Amino acid sequence: MKNVIWVFGESATGKSTLINEILTDKNNIRTYLGLNSEKIDVIENTILSNIASFDDEANERFRKEKIKEKITDFLRSDNTVLLIKGQTNDMNDKYGNTLKEFAIHFPNLNKVIYLLEIDNLDLHYYRFVNKDWFQADKERYERIFTREWLPRAVEKHRKMVYSFEQYGFTILNIDSTNGFKMRGDRNLNGEGSNFRR
Repeated sequence: MKNVIWVFGESATGKSTLINEILTDKNNIRTYLGLNSEKIDVIENTILSNIASFDDEANERFRKEKIKEKITDFLRSDNTVLLIKGQTNDMNDKYGNTLKEFAIHFPNLNKVIYLLEIDNLDLHYYRFVNKDWFQADKERYERIFTREWLPRAVEKHRKMVYSFEQYGFTILNIDSTNGFKMRGDRNLNGEGSNFRR
């Protein structure tokens, strides 16, 4: 069966890192995630960082069309898994709600979301403010994205992601504090972790 996996999480939770580790099978992560026998592809465009996507409707329309085009190509291929790095705007009605439209147009695909979160908000904020795009205009972004902003943003993002269960998505919550650990499962070192939504 064809599987489309969207990787979501607030900025600096490791979405691109997880996708790249799956592609290279770092630390046998494919086996850990149950993907070891799958033929995996990725929509490369979604991995590229683009600050303009925050409020650029033309860019969002282009992104949406590119995702639809690549999913259609995936359906014609012999690949069994397609990875997509999600953005909050993909779930926003203002930009056409790409995720909802995807679910409606492709009802027979197995739809999965990996939701990445970092429990330690101080560590998360440290990683966030050290992103290249943040450092490029640090003074401006420090005013917009304060430390106090982050907990509300994470909670809003989580609620938004879980609202897509109604469209047939299976959601796996992954702790990305230090590597990647599925909640309620074993991490890559075999240690247990607690499931939390």
